[in-house]
Amino acid sequence: MNVLRDYLKTSFSKSVLFDTGVLVDFLVGDKRIMAFFEEYVFPGRLTPVVSAQTVFEVFMATRNKREETEIEQWISGLFDIVEVSYDIAKQGGVLKRSNGIRAGDCIIAATAQQKNMPLVSTNPEAYRKANIRAFKPYL
Repeated sequence: MNVLRDYLKTSFSKSVLFDTGVLVDFLVGDKRIMAFFEEYVFPGRLTPVVSAQTVFEVFMATRNKREETEIEQWISGLFDIVEVSYDIAKQGGVLKRSNGIRAGDCIIAATAQQKNMPLVSTNPEAYRKANIRAFKPYL
């Protein structure tokens, strides 16, 4: 967490990519991630960004149209969304081949690399295999 604070103090860009686990934790009401959003996201201390891969994974878990509508409003109102470009897809494939990271995580990791953003993840160790600057949002 201190590493993230240092990054935000020294970086010109405040854009930070969030992985799917962070969004899921928020949606289920995890108090630790709620506190992180209260401290960093809602006051505008960082710009929250997600990959289209994360959008896919979150919507895959919705149970009904009402949830879809609520989550759509939340994601589109709070997060900048990065589409999966050819370069991101290519880099994701290379990461999958060379690091054995889960396919969806490779797209998220490639997004972080291509956009030169750090990643906030509930499982930063998975991304470090790909040399991604990954931070856990809580201790």
